[in-house]
Amino acid sequence: MARERARRKDLERRQTAIKRALDAYRAIDNPDVTAIRIREGFIWTNDPRRAATRPAGERLSLAEEVQTRPPMTRLVERRRHSLHLLMTMFYVARMETSPGRLFINDHPNIIRRSRAWPWLTLSGLNEDVPMSQRRNLRRTFNTAVQALADQNLVGLTGDPKRSGYYDGFTLKMEDGSGDPYLVPADDFQQPDVISRPVDLPRRGAIKLSTSFFLHGWHLVLTDLELATFLAIIHRTAQLRDVPRSGEIIDRGVDLKKSERDTHYGLSGEAYNSVHMLARLGLIELEDPMPNRYRPDKPEKKPDDESTSQTTAEAAGTPETQDENPDGAQPDEGDSTKADSNKRVAYRLIYPVEGREFGSAVDTLLDTLAR
Repeated sequence: MARERARRKDLERRQTAIKRALDAYRAIDNPDVTAIRIREGFIWTNDPRRAATRPAGERLSLAEEVQTRPPMTRLVERRRHSLHLLMTMFYVARMETSPGRLFINDHPNIIRRSRAWPWLTLSGLNEDVPMSQRRNLRRTFNTAVQALADQNLVGLTGDPKRSGYYDGFTLKMEDGSGDPYLVPADDFQQPDVISRPVDLPRRGAIKLSTSFFLHGWHLVLTDLELATFLAIIHRTAQLRDVPRSGEIIDRGVDLKKSERDTHYGLSGEAYNSVHMLARLGLIELEDPMPNRYRPDKPEKKPDDESTSQTTAEAAGTPETQDENPDGAQPDEGDSTKADSNKRVAYRLIYPVEGREFGSAVDTLLDTLAR
């Protein structure tokens, strides 16, 4: 596919910048820290406006729909390296700050000073370019920071009319509340604390192995893949205590359209990235509907006798709806046909048993070459 060839070429160009970032991570890594935690308010929302019942044909405007998403998928809308940068900040903050404490940003943005690595390097944006193009790197980085500031995820204290406006930014809570960022506590049965006494609400969080960051996965996944991956991890944690039958329909979790729309703000395009996540080995994907068309397996054609899903639908989200494809109800006397026509969501399994995070660059290059 032309799109995958272009992605491979772009990743080959970025390899040096990503290697620089990973070298910096090894320098600041704390082996006693095994997980990075991200509060659920970044990934999931319970905004009543998203679930409200509306008259037929009426829906939120695009601006309202984006504004009511959780911060994670608001960033995806912009696609300006801001999600990669913020994930980098979560990692760096935990390496340098104890749980429950306020993170103080003393990193320069572009050029290394003393022992502090610049954010340009840490975020995998410090590419080898001619000096005449270095200004473009600064512009790219500043645009990413501005996108975070627009969502109230960082604070800017400089004069916007002067040079250095983006220097010394402060990291804010990932839920977009505007509060100063506290590194999530390891034990979420306890409230977060900072150096002064404070009464903060208890907040749940997901956790990612530090090896996910040390191997550069947050830098090579697209925004859509990264957002979907975090949603799967969150959904898995959310349902961890639900009794399981052992049947395929009970393995892992699903991300039905209603759940994606109401709580995650994930588009059909984003959800379709589950296929690439499975190819990369980050999740397992099991399909309860063996005759369904799979875009990641083009040799498998839809069964002529099954109306479970069309090729066009496979590229988006309709496979997760419970209605029949043509809107008609199946014949009550034909249970086989009824089962065939009912759409069942993919089962998404994380973590993958026995699999550890390896080099993100090598894995993606190999996958895209197949």
